[in-house]
Amino acid sequence: MNKNTEQPQTTQVKHLPAKLVGAAVLMFGFGFALVPLYDVFCDITGINGKGFERKTATATEDIPPSVKQSATIKAPQQETPARSIQVQFIAQPQSGFSGDFYPKSVTMSTKVNQAVTTAYIARNATDKELFLQAIPSISPAEAAIYVTKMECFCFQQQTLAAGQQREMGLTFSVSDELPEHIHKVTFSYSLYPVETDAKNQQAHVASDTPDAKDMITGGNHEPNT
Repeated sequence: MNKNTEQPQTTQVKHLPAKLVGAAVLMFGFGFALVPLYDVFCDITGINGKGFERKTATATEDIPPSVKQSATIKAPQQETPARSIQVQFIAQPQSGFSGDFYPKSVTMSTKVNQAVTTAYIARNATDKELFLQAIPSISPAEAAIYVTKMECFCFQQQTLAAGQQREMGLTFSVSDELPEHIHKVTFSYSLYPVETDAKNQQAHVASDTPDAKDMITGGNHEPNT
């Protein structure tokens, strides 16, 4: 009876290593199988954020292309306020001019690239007609090339009747390319009377114009001798 009992135990001992090896193989294979099972579990439950990522990707794919494109457009940037320049106006009546000459506005603040209209006022204090010419200057001199005058009373001679007062227009703009260190631009106008020159010019034109008699008869000519 003892022999029969020992025989099964010996057989079990012999098969024990094979069972252990088989168990190890099964555990190793089960470990590999857990990876896809874990992914499926995470997709279903949303654990570890995988379900959220999948849903987000799916939701993005369902967005129409036009909506996607508009979503990528950057919000417009706020425009930088236009730079302001201080402008000063000076009037300098020259000797020989009897009357008043002064700017309508002494100073003003303007934006770059903005057309500005102002005026100078002149008054003839005499009892005769005056012909006047304004000579402009801009300071600092560096700023002159950045100033554009669309209208200026300095473009041509001005005529004032006896006792007349009127505004003489000035329209200009300052370029945004004006150097940053220039914060103030000064317009200065010197007003000269040119009455004598104007009269001489009129007399010269009159002398060069033949009178009606000369135009009809061909003028007075000396007979050939």
